[in-house]
Amino acid sequence: VGPARTEIVGPLLQALEDESELVRNGAVESWIAVSPALQVKATETLVDLIEAGDPAIQKEVLLILNRFGTRGAAAVPALLDELSKQPESADITTTLGQIGKPALEATYAALRDRKISPQQVARIIQGMPSTVKRELARKIDDDSPIIRRLAATTIGDLVPFPKFGVEVLSAGLGDSHAEVRAAAA
Repeated sequence: VGPARTEIVGPLLQALEDESELVRNGAVESWIAVSPALQVKATETLVDLIEAGDPAIQKEVLLILNRFGTRGAAAVPALLDELSKQPESADITTTLGQIGKPALEATYAALRDRKISPQQVARIIQGMPSTVKRELARKIDDDSPIIRRLAATTIGDLVPFPKFGVEVLSAGLGDSHAEVRAAAA
């Protein structure tokens, strides 16, 4: 990314902090329109705005990262940290879902470390593309019963039902944990 393109980062950051919602909305649209390479490069700067804690600015940043998709991967740790502080935030779970596969392993780790709940993970997964959901459904043999339960639950949400689905559900029904068996039923 050349210097001319990176010069826009400062003014766009200032616009995100403007008192006018109209200006902030314009900044969001401009961020979405920048090149993919600049989106990746700017993600760390946007993370700083999330961590600053201003709810109005955070909402705008989440809209931007939501549209960045996988290019916003560098924001995943900060987003999971914020989710642990704001457990009911649909904006954060939606953004993590839109980031998709890069958010998946970090989400599993946060769940295993009990930083986020299975319900939050389910909301994150709900917003992920089908290809990522298929990958999760294959985790029926994971060490964590929580991940196995999510795998069994996710398989039922896939349309069309995958060929490996019967195998996943059969494994879930034979699980040693009742919650996994119930999810597979």
